[in-house]
Amino acid sequence: MTHSSTWKRAERLAARFYGTERLPGSGAWRRITKSDTMHERLYIEVKLRDHWPKTGVWPIFRDAAEKAKAEGKVPVVVMREKGSSLVLHVVAQGDIDTLVGERECSKNRDEPPPKE
Repeated sequence: MTHSSTWKRAERLAARFYGTERLPGSGAWRRITKSDTMHERLYIEVKLRDHWPKTGVWPIFRDAAEKAKAEGKVPVVVMREKGSSLVLHVVAQGDIDTLVGERECSKNRDEPPPKE
C-alpha cells in the first residue's frame, strides 16, 4: 500500500509542472473540481502505483476524460511507479497542442520578471 505522503507528493509535483496547486482531499467530495489540481483548463488525474498492468491506462484515461468533459477541461493522466523517476503524461492526440501551451504558460509564470 502506498503511504499517503507519497501520493500527495506525486500530486504536488504534477500540479507544479503545470503551474497550479494540488487539491487536498479526495476528488469525489469536492465541489469545485474532481481533478487532483486547481488548474482551470486541464483536468489532471495523478496515479501512483507499485506496478502498472499492461491494460491499466485505458480505463483510467476514459474515466478522467469523462470527468474532464463534464467540467469543460482537457484530461491529463499523470502516471508514476513508486521508486522510479519516470513520469508519464497521458493525453489524447487532439489535445497535445493545448497541453504544450499550458506547460509553456506555467514555465513563463515561474520565470522571474525581466530586469530593466
